Amino acid sequence: MAVSDRVQRLRRVLAPEFQAALVVRPIHVHYLSGHAPPDRAPSAVVVGPERCVLVSPGPAPDRGPSVDHVAYRAYGHDAPVDPTSRFEEAVRRALEQAGAAGRAIAVEEEWVPVAIGRAAAEVATTGPLGDRLERLRAIKDEDELALVRRAATIVDGAFAAVAQALRPGRTELEVYAEAERAILLAHGEPFTMECVFVSGPRTLETVGPPTARVVEPGDLLIFDVFPYLRGYKVDVTRTFVAGRATDEQRRLHDVLERALAAGAAAIRPGTTGGDVDRAARGVIEAAGLSCPHHMGHAIGLFHPERPSFVPGETERLAAGMVVTLEPGVYVAPRSGMRLEQNYVVREGEPEALSGYPMELIEAPRLSS
Repeated sequence: MAVSDRVQRLRRVLAPEFQAALVVRPIHVHYLSGHAPPDRAPSAVVVGPERCVLVSPGPAPDRGPSVDHVAYRAYGHDAPVDPTSRFEEAVRRALEQAGAAGRAIAVEEEWVPVAIGRAAAEVATTGPLGDRLERLRAIKDEDELALVRRAATIVDGAFAAVAQALRPGRTELEVYAEAERAILLAHGEPFTMECVFVSGPRTLETVGPPTARVVEPGDLLIFDVFPYLRGYKVDVTRTFVAGRATDEQRRLHDVLERALAAGAAAIRPGTTGGDVDRAARGVIEAAGLSCPHHMGHAIGLFHPERPSFVPGETERLAAGMVVTLEPGVYVAPRSGMRLEQNYVVREGEPEALSGYPMELIEAPRLSS
């Protein structure tokens, strides 16, 4: 689905209350224009009755072909520039260009700066956009799914890098560097890396960045990786052991594998997030264990999205959502582990995205 189709879908959910929309949240600017907005200065999208206009600092060659563009100068090498006033002026132009003036405009009130909201109110009637965009982007189109599948393949390569690099005597940071390098080379461009990378007793903390801690023989290592790759996320976890796994480690990981399978069997359109949580958590509790965190959530341009897989979640799954399921068990003093898979919700069985092995990974694993 092209950007123009997303804009059309937004117009349909706006009507009849609104005939235009003004958004500035970066993920929504990206969703409606195809442009990845820079961090250094604000961007916006004005969706009018017939035209969609992107406002951004400088050029935006990645925008969709149906998206008009108003550029503004956010920095000057020859003289000081006030980016705030330049942005406001550009938004005013975009409102006119999009045909939004004199219309009822839905505004992202939680995100739009006061001056920008005031500028829209001067030329039109404004009201809250609410959660319309969140609900639209919950169902991924085929262009989005292609990016998510690509990201999952790249992350599988990072797991393979950890499986080869992990061994006693190396620090978490040394092993992590190999994973980040694998993603960078496969992705082919800079990216935002977010992850959990904890080993040994640190696995009981469930989250944390890599450190200079030296991996010891028999240590478990949790690698939960959720980078932004071309705007979209996958969120996948594997647990590794430095050397040969013990019988107890295998027993605990078997509980996770069964919990994951039970949760995946519940991932169907119409099922609530609470239902999925109950299916996976029930396996863990039946084994006499517990999990201190959620069983997962939806993902996409943002992390996490709803529904969440937590007790009491009433939001229902729908075909086309992308979700992650991540049961974990944490047994003192050193046996914290987690297993996570991402799925596209389908009418039948969900589509699993990661192809990396699901078992407890003994490292180093030599490549074939």
